[in-house]
Amino acid sequence: FTETLYNIGKLSIPLGLILIGATASDHLHEAGLARSGGMLLLANLLRLGLLPALFLLTAWLLPCSVELKQVIIVQAAMPAGVFSIIMTRNYNGDTPTAMRIILTTNLICLLTTPLWLPVGLMLVGIR
Repeated sequence: FTETLYNIGKLSIPLGLILIGATASDHLHEAGLARSGGMLLLANLLRLGLLPALFLLTAWLLPCSVELKQVIIVQAAMPAGVFSIIMTRNYNGDTPTAMRIILTTNLICLLTTPLWLPVGLMLVGIR
């Protein structure tokens, strides 16, 4: 019984990724990036601008270990998570909008992540 549970646990991440990929492919054609320009700009400014700044401020102010500060810094630089597609689909939300935000934050984070990581490390005194 324990081995069965262990094997099911090992399958959870690959099955989750398959489910997210299947859901994303269902809604990819609806996610026209030309639509909702203002909303996408705001979402990207919040997720890749304001939230990382707040995360780094938190890492700087919290009296915690260096390792935890490093985790906070890495999490600050991350784009919107793909799990929001599943959540919006299950709760009858606007899945195409979630798809647009995920796509754009993942593309733009290629530029912002290399900026936030060194700033965060320098701010907390690791570099």
